[in-house]
Amino acid sequence: MKLIITQKQSSKLIKETMGVPKSVDFWVNVFISLIEDGLLMLLDGSDGSSLSFDGGEVMEKAFSLGWSPDSSGFKELPLVEPSLHINVDVVPDDMIVTGDDYIRGGNFNTQNTGLSGVKFPNGKEATVLTGGEIELTLSFPKEHFDDGSIMEFFKLDIKPNVEALLYHELTHVVEYYNRTVNSANLPSKEHVWLQAGIESPKNNIEEWDHLIFLIYLHSSFELNARISEIYGLMKGLKIKTKKEFADFLKSSRVWSYSNDLNDFNAEKYYNDITISDELKSVVEERLGKPLSNNDVKEYALSALIERWEEDYNEMSSETDSLYGTKLPKMKPSTLSSPINFFRFWEKRFNKAGNKSIRKITKLYALL
Repeated sequence: MKLIITQKQSSKLIKETMGVPKSVDFWVNVFISLIEDGLLMLLDGSDGSSLSFDGGEVMEKAFSLGWSPDSSGFKELPLVEPSLHINVDVVPDDMIVTGDDYIRGGNFNTQNTGLSGVKFPNGKEATVLTGGEIELTLSFPKEHFDDGSIMEFFKLDIKPNVEALLYHELTHVVEYYNRTVNSANLPSKEHVWLQAGIESPKNNIEEWDHLIFLIYLHSSFELNARISEIYGLMKGLKIKTKKEFADFLKSSRVWSYSNDLNDFNAEKYYNDITISDELKSVVEERLGKPLSNNDVKEYALSALIERWEEDYNEMSSETDSLYGTKLPKMKPSTLSSPINFFRFWEKRFNKAGNKSIRKITKLYALL
């Protein structure tokens, strides 16, 4: 027997396979519609340069767009009464370099969220995620604010980037809901790895800071969100042809990040680290003797790794105590030298980067 599905069903299956939750589509449309409503209100003479939509107002918009316990994606993300706050800035034209420059903020704050049991008029019951807040600042070049063309400018230049951001953040919310409702909202080693990196002291080695950023990028929760982000941007830019897709990838930060992970080589990364005169002077003064650049590199990186290990052990112990987890300790061989530490991450970065590249290239099937 041959199974026949429509093109729409096929796209939905492909999208889910590649990690773009279908429920995110709906809520992106809700928030984009509210942002456009807010901009129109500002044009019509609303006081100030900021607008807020409380949970009730957001749900009114959601209902108007078809929100219900029977709607597609509801079970995956039954979100109720999130709020939205929009700020609008007017900036000189030359302050805008890339699409990202139009947007600040946009994170979905889950601090005031909670799970609630709800029974709907049709008799259905569900556990919903209530609350949450998005605060977003949009920057408009002065010329478009002066001539009243901010709506047109938003739709052409800013909207695709806002959609991409919302796809990213709401994918995190889907994962947060799934972990919470399944009583598995426990910090993993990925979360503690990242937090240990954030606690790293300020230093004069840019490559260390970039390594910490790669640790963040390679985490499963961040990779899934970035696949959604690039899908949202493709959709917003209305990419249709293979050439448009190829050109789009060349300028995509997500594609660039994925290649950084895929191409990471521990030896090359270590060898390419440069030692500034300032750092060399500080280390030589501390140790009271002249050192080669390589000796300074080994000393400085070893100190950073030692601090990272201390933070990781402390945080993993606290996590185990609070949540009953048993997070693994780092092997002494991994921490024995900077190059071994880099090799530990090389395997993980390469695997994550390769996976991300494969998912991104398959997004062409959705066009």
